[in-house]
Amino acid sequence: MNEDHGQSPTIVVQIGGKERMATTYGYRLFKVELREGFGRSSVDFSKCKDEHYLDVASRLLQLLMSTQVGRPLLRNNLSIEDEIDPPEGEVETFSGQKAFQVISEKKIQWAIYGEVFAGLFSEYEVALGVPGRTEDRELGDHAPSKRFRFALILPEEGTAGVLVVEVIGRTCPVDLITRWLAYCSQQQALAEEIDEENDKEFRPARAKAARWWRPVAQAMMDNDRLLQIIKEGRFGSVELVKHEIQSDRTRQKVKFKLKAPAVDEGVVKEVTAAIKTWFNERLPSDTADVRKISSNKDGAKTLAAIFGADVANLDFDDGWVQVEDEAGRPTNISPSRMSEIFTYPLSVGKKVDDETFYYRARVTYGQLSIAAKIDVEWPELGKTV
Repeated sequence: MNEDHGQSPTIVVQIGGKERMATTYGYRLFKVELREGFGRSSVDFSKCKDEHYLDVASRLLQLLMSTQVGRPLLRNNLSIEDEIDPPEGEVETFSGQKAFQVISEKKIQWAIYGEVFAGLFSEYEVALGVPGRTEDRELGDHAPSKRFRFALILPEEGTAGVLVVEVIGRTCPVDLITRWLAYCSQQQALAEEIDEENDKEFRPARAKAARWWRPVAQAMMDNDRLLQIIKEGRFGSVELVKHEIQSDRTRQKVKFKLKAPAVDEGVVKEVTAAIKTWFNERLPSDTADVRKISSNKDGAKTLAAIFGADVANLDFDDGWVQVEDEAGRPTNISPSRMSEIFTYPLSVGKKVDDETFYYRARVTYGQLSIAAKIDVEWPELGKTV
């Protein structure tokens, strides 16, 4: 170990449950661009065939107002006849799958405001009823879900928009929103390519002609917020993890974990430098395609090296630094988790109203829009405090 740092990671074994904290609420902001199919070039939102993408998205969101299961696959040979839901009766296949459903969508000028349900099958076994009022309910084939608000604001013409998504605890369903929008767009495009009279079965070769749209969301990074976190020194632990592949080669499990319970003054400078590097790698850049973006394994190597050769030689494949936000909520930072520290807190224990939620998000957008190179007209929802 490197004695100069005065810090020794220790193996931590957790026994029993965690102390439950009140639910925190906040939001994240994302820069949104549009791709045609699997293309890498940005598409003008006003040039989706003969309509604006906002109209396309509104129509697709309406199609998603029923429960969707899992994370849909986007592939060129996807048949429009593939079933989205697991076969009826095979409840065990739902276990661990994400559930997603659009509750509402409302188009206002160049924005869509909406809400979605997101949850996880088999996360809980039973919903206990109120004594004398409601019965207990088995949840084996139900996914307890939370309601999340979102807003998609796009330019009338241009290639950069903004997506704000509510965060509850540490959950933010941005990937479900963008992925299901892309999947539905692909399915519609493939359906349009089929001549119903002469071509009853899908032929993969025809998928190349189908034009569909894929929204891409990138977290809007806030340098001032990062510097404030570093300045206040809200660092907690540093954790390093080594995984091993299960026998079926489809899952990983933790082989062992090392944890430095606190970041002392001896390593603050090096931990800060690592975080700044990960942050800068994720910033928008004209040369983004040729820059090296660190993986979580790269980040683990960087953190392990801070504690000397003995730790670095253990070949960790994941690692993170824990920090606390303004609400005292711990958040893990690694190369792929950078967006988590850019969750803007709103309340603890109780949601704020819609007007406050969207107003606060709009103010934050105003602070970040120039650096993110986004220029949209954000429709107000009445509250202008």
